[in-house]
Amino acid sequence: RERRERFGLLHPLERRTDATLTSGRPAAHPDHTLKEYVRSTGDPSSRTQDRRSLRPPPILRLATKTLLGQLIASVPLEQWESAYDFASNRLRAIRHDAIVQSAVMDTREMSWLFECSVRFLAASSYLMRDEFVKTTQPALHDQALFSCMAYLMNIYRSRQAASKGRQMDPNGDLVQRDDSATVEFSAAYLVLSIMDEQRLQSRLKQILRLGKRPCVGSAWRLVKAVSHRSFVR
Repeated sequence: RERRERFGLLHPLERRTDATLTSGRPAAHPDHTLKEYVRSTGDPSSRTQDRRSLRPPPILRLATKTLLGQLIASVPLEQWESAYDFASNRLRAIRHDAIVQSAVMDTREMSWLFECSVRFLAASSYLMRDEFVKTTQPALHDQALFSCMAYLMNIYRSRQAASKGRQMDPNGDLVQRDDSATVEFSAAYLVLSIMDEQRLQSRLKQILRLGKRPCVGSAWRLVKAVSHRSFVR
C-alpha cells in the first residue's frame, strides 16, 4: 500500500476523499486498500516474501466483502470498466492466497470465496459485453471465469466424496446432501458451458448426480434444447 501510495498508483476506489499526502498525491484509504495480485518473478526470495504476505481466511472473507459489498456495489455502470480491472485483480489475489492455504482451509470457506469470484465475473460478462467486443479481453475474461468454475467444481466434488454418512442409490451413484450454493453453481456451470461441449462433458456426470433439483433440471433442458437446435420462442 505504501509503495502505491508513494508513487501515485492507487486506484480511485482505494483513495481517501478527505485527505491527501504532503506531496499532493491521493492518500490511501486504510480499509479500501486491498492487496493486489502481482505475478511471481520466479525468484526464491520473492516466493518467500509472498508466503509471508498471505492473508488468513477471516481476512480473505473480509477483503471479499469489502471489495464486492462496498466498493464495487457503489460503482455506477458507466464506470464499470475501470472497476472491473481493479476488482478482477484483487479477486485474483484473494484466490491466490486461498489456494496456497487450501490444505488447511475449510472447504466451505474456499467455495464461498470462489463463488464470489464467479458471481462477479459472470455478472461482468453481461455488464461489459459491449466493451469486451472492442478489446482483446474476452478470452482472458473467459479463462478467469472458467478457471474459477473448474476449481469450484473440484471443491464440490472433493467435499461430496468426503461427506459422512454416504449413501448409494440403486445405480451405485452417491446420494448427495448438497447445499443450495452447490446446486446453484452447478446449474450455472451447465448454462455457462452451453457452447463448449468438451467443457460441458467434463462435469456433466458430476452435476447430474445432484438429482432432481429444479434449477439443475431447467439448466439441463436448456442445454439439450440448444444442442438439438430445438429453440422455443
